[in-house]
Amino acid sequence: MKAATAQFPRSHGYVLLAIALILRLGHALALHSAGDSALYLDAEVMARTAEGVWSALPPGDQPYLLSPLYPYLMAPFLGLDHLLSADSPLLGLRLAQALLGVLTALLVARLATNLAGLRAGWIAGLLAALHGPSIYYEGEILVAGPQALLLVSAFYLAQGAQASTLPSRHWFASGLTLGLASALRPIALPLALVLMVQGWREAGAASVKRILAGLAIAILPFSASNLFTAGEPVLLTAGGGFNFWVGNHDGASGLFEAPPGYDLATDPVARRLALEQSGEDLDFSSASAWWRDRALGDMANDPREAMARFARKGLFLLHPVEIPQLGPGFALARDKSPWLRWPLDSRWLLLIALCAPLLSRRSLPLWTGLCTYAALVVLFFVVGRYRAPILPVAAILAGITLDGIWSSLAAGQIRGRLVAGLLIVVGGFSLLIQEGGMKLNERGGADLQARRAGLELLEAGRGMEAVPLLNEALTQNDTPGTREVLGMALAATGQATRAAQELRRVLAIDSTRPAAAFHLAGLLLGPLAGSNDAQRLATTREAETLYRSALDARPEWAEAHFHLGVTLLRQGRFDEVLITVKRALDLAAPEAPWRSEAMRVLDIARTRPPAGEKH
Repeated sequence: MKAATAQFPRSHGYVLLAIALILRLGHALALHSAGDSALYLDAEVMARTAEGVWSALPPGDQPYLLSPLYPYLMAPFLGLDHLLSADSPLLGLRLAQALLGVLTALLVARLATNLAGLRAGWIAGLLAALHGPSIYYEGEILVAGPQALLLVSAFYLAQGAQASTLPSRHWFASGLTLGLASALRPIALPLALVLMVQGWREAGAASVKRILAGLAIAILPFSASNLFTAGEPVLLTAGGGFNFWVGNHDGASGLFEAPPGYDLATDPVARRLALEQSGEDLDFSSASAWWRDRALGDMANDPREAMARFARKGLFLLHPVEIPQLGPGFALARDKSPWLRWPLDSRWLLLIALCAPLLSRRSLPLWTGLCTYAALVVLFFVVGRYRAPILPVAAILAGITLDGIWSSLAAGQIRGRLVAGLLIVVGGFSLLIQEGGMKLNERGGADLQARRAGLELLEAGRGMEAVPLLNEALTQNDTPGTREVLGMALAATGQATRAAQELRRVLAIDSTRPAAAFHLAGLLLGPLAGSNDAQRLATTREAETLYRSALDARPEWAEAHFHLGVTLLRQGRFDEVLITVKRALDLAAPEAPWRSEAMRVLDIARTRPPAGEKH
């Protein structure tokens, strides 16, 4: 291999930037034109967190549950998004992340060039720019895109410390960047060991101290918030134990399969389930430990199956399918966007990357980082978006491998032939993974597809089309989530009685589902209110109970607070109306469509009749 001291020329960088930018903007516009505007799962939860995130750093009376940092990145775009497009939530953030993806491709090319020469840089840069899954995840409201940039940046800064006149700044910046990546998702934190070993070997103990200082500055604000505001000693997030259980309990497949009664929207780290099943009063950190200990107990009871499960998860990590966590994800986006249909899948990127140390010793720190991250994913459960942040690093290593094979073959060396032959053999085995016993449904379950499609039809005002689609899905897999959306579709199409029946069935299975409670309460205040005073009072009181149930699960739900105020007004409880509706207005966005009606309710409550007078 060449000594590789070259730099990626600026003019070449402009060409690569243009290629990456065209692909990412084309993809963003394709999804926008297709009406892909809804937020789901983690994105929906973090969007709600981001709505009030700038009021203070701490998360409130609980530790951070999902990403500590990502809601702070989302928050500036919440208001800006309305200027860009009222129909596409957080379009501004999607476009900003697309630009970050462009920068990621450039850093990939520059780091590969520094390590193995210009040809390796171009190969790596094109792999990163053209890779469909990377384009997709960079445009999603998820941590994968920004975290990928930060991981590449951390290694880029560490490698740059060798040639810098101020290496201490590079080591500090590398640690800071990795700390920010860990604040997006804590799975990146153990990569600090890789950086510290590299720094110690190249610059001694002083570099390790600077890496640790950078990490501490990025992480400690969130740790301090968890400790002093929430009162729990959680380093970053409180979800690790539950995620470990999902991938390692008795009967786990290694993919995401939630336990019965789990609701990501209201209980993302399954603390409520832990409380119910343990019968103990657990805080978030204790609930996480409870889930972890359950999984460890299952693994200890059957260590052979536990080891087999780890092996299966390793094969899942190398699978060509972008495994969805719940919904169709990448497969659905690829149907809508031709910019994702390049033939290179993540399997080949990873397999080629793993061969890099056979051809270049300089690739060892990156290779070790890739393997460490892969092992951490396998330790929990495997989905496409969890492996996505390391794929640009894999592109660097793949560029080094392909360049090394080219150079070795040109020089008549046998090493290049051996590596090429190894790739062919392993690649052939990977086809068996895809076509044999490890076929995966990249589109998610049929009920999940129907649920997402039903929600999209509802948002488009096409509820009549959603009803038969959801009914058909329920015949295949009867889940509370799908039945809940069916109830919403029936309500939207004027079928109030049947809608109430479906929503009551959902609540009979899981009484904590806030959307079902909210929509059923709306029916009881409206078309099912009753025909006389006694019936109306009874339905109003039931609606009040349902709204309070929804608010127990989602305390910051402004519209639920407003409708609760309406039930209180109908019962003549004017003092409570003032408190409840003011709370709703404080939480609501300025453009909330019910704001003027809420102001009218406040006026009625303020001008209430004197005590004892009929109202």
